[in-house]
This record gives sequence, C-alpha cells and structure tokens, in this order.
Amino acid sequence: MTAVATSGTPLRIRSRTLGPLVVVFLAVGLSTALSYPFLSLFLTSAVHAGPIELSVFLLAQPLSAVVVSTVLGRLSDGRVARRRVLMVAAAGGCTSAALFSVLRNYWPLLALACTVTAMGSALLPQGFGYARAFLAGEPTAPMITATLRTFFSLSWVAGPPLASLLLNAGGFHHPLRLLERALRLRLHRGRALDRRTARRCETINRR
Repeated sequence: MTAVATSGTPLRIRSRTLGPLVVVFLAVGLSTALSYPFLSLFLTSAVHAGPIELSVFLLAQPLSAVVVSTVLGRLSDGRVARRRVLMVAAAGGCTSAALFSVLRNYWPLLALACTVTAMGSALLPQGFGYARAFLAGEPTAPMITATLRTFFSLSWVAGPPLASLLLNAGGFHHPLRLLERALRLRLHRGRALDRRTARRCETINRR
C-alpha cells in the first residue's frame, strides 16, 4: 500500500505540471508562428532592405541562433540549471520582440537578430530538454512529449492567419506586440512552473 502511494505521487505531480508545460509550448509556438512567416515582408516593406541585405539577414539570423542555442545548451548541461536558461531565453525573446516593433533601421535590427533574438531561439530545444528531464523515469514520458509537440504544431496552424489579420488591421506593430505578449506569457508560466516544481520536489523529499 505504501509503495503504491509513493510511486503514484510523482505521477500525480507530473500530471499536474503538464498544464503549465502545454501553455509554455503554445506560447513558444505562437510567438514563432507570428513572426517567422512574415520576416521577409517586414524587412522589404518596413525596413526597405535590398536583396543582398535581405539575404544576409536571413542567413545570419539562423546561423547565430544555432551558435547561441549550442552555447546555452552546453550551459544547461553543465552547471547552470535548465530552467534558468529558459528564463534568460524568454527574456531575450521579449526584449527582441519589443525592439523589433519600434526599430526600422537595418543594421541595429541585424545586430539584434544575431544576439538577443538568437538567444530567444533557444526556447524550443531547451523547453523539450526541460520536459524530458522533468519526466525522466515516467513510463508515459514519450506520449507527453508527443502531446507537447502537437500543441506546438497547433499554434502554427493558428499563428500565421492571426498574424495576417493583425497585419492588415494595423501593420507590423500589432503582430510584434502580440509576439512580445506571448513571450511574456512564456516567461510568466516558466516562473510559475519553476516555483511549483520546487514545492513538489520538496514534498517528495519529505516523504
């Protein structure tokens, strides 16, 4: 009887944590779905970037994102807690979205994309890494991870049409502001998940 209750406690705790994780992945998916499909249009129409400038931007941003994500991944695998890396990445994404909504100069935007925006790109891989680590030893971990991927994909179904409506209604300011709010939601839910995880782990250790 005691063994069953003890083994069931982590399952209940992890099940309750699935809700915040779903919100996190929806927010990350929505933020990327709002911005990525219209990046070229933003650069050509709002920033007035030429073909060469556009090519440099679209090449430099993903390359810098790979480099920054790799560095943050090594940090999270080492001494730095992954949830702290997630907070930093979410804060970087919020800052990037806020500055993208007001800046219209190519070179500051390029520098921003290669640094702060690249930092925010680590949200997705670090989010999955956090979920896998949190669900370690759970028999239903593969199914839960697949569920999180499904919610991320669903956000891409709604994101581009929503961004198109906002773009037609008020230009690029509205989609970028919504992107910032989605990333703020990600940061807020990450902090809540962090506190909730700490309390529940403390409860398990007491038992």
